[in-house]
Amino acid sequence: MKEDSIVKPSPIKGFMRKRCFIIPFDLASFIIKNRLEKASVRQKPSQSGYVYLLEDSVVLFGSIGASGTILSMEQLVKTGVEEFVILGFCGSLDASFSIAEAVFIDRACSDEGVSHHYIPSSTEFYSSETLTQDIKKHLSVMDLEYRSAAIVSTDAPYRETRSWVQDKQNNGISLVDMETSAVFAVAEYYGLKAASLQIISDDLSSGTWKKGFRLLRLKKAVKKYFLTFL
Repeated sequence: MKEDSIVKPSPIKGFMRKRCFIIPFDLASFIIKNRLEKASVRQKPSQSGYVYLLEDSVVLFGSIGASGTILSMEQLVKTGVEEFVILGFCGSLDASFSIAEAVFIDRACSDEGVSHHYIPSSTEFYSSETLTQDIKKHLSVMDLEYRSAAIVSTDAPYRETRSWVQDKQNNGISLVDMETSAVFAVAEYYGLKAASLQIISDDLSSGTWKKGFRLLRLKKAVKKYFLTFL
């Protein structure tokens, strides 16, 4: 039985849409923020990050990490949002994945501190099949390629050690971010839908951090895969 929380979120009035895109991070060129500034009807701060109201969706932007993202996600659940789609950046733990590739997340493993407060019996969470298929259909119409993989979400990116990476590799986990498992868990808790489309921004698979945040091909991938939804 679910026990009610003493502390309750407040809705974000005037930002009701069925679908929310969660975008934790932007490139140095502010390519995503610039699009949101032009496309939004209005914007305001949330408990963590900013919310932008678009014609047919709402965007939670700039809320990095599981705890911050869920603070605002709870507000949006209270507002009436039913579907949450992460458009995020992730690191690769698998040498078969390359920087700027687009990947749908089918399984998210929790290495963060939020999800167990919602679903204490599990550390693995899954995307909503119908919502994921809807997003995939949108990309297929545009003839955009993508892959699927499992991800681990962590609160401690500066503790991604070689032994930590090896452990995830041994468990079939190919990617790492900071939000997906928590978003999937909260969606499951409330009986809502969640999906995650990631673009690989960096690579840890060899035990060395290879950064691709300023690569032109990453910016091109953002234009093709993310801006199409905004």
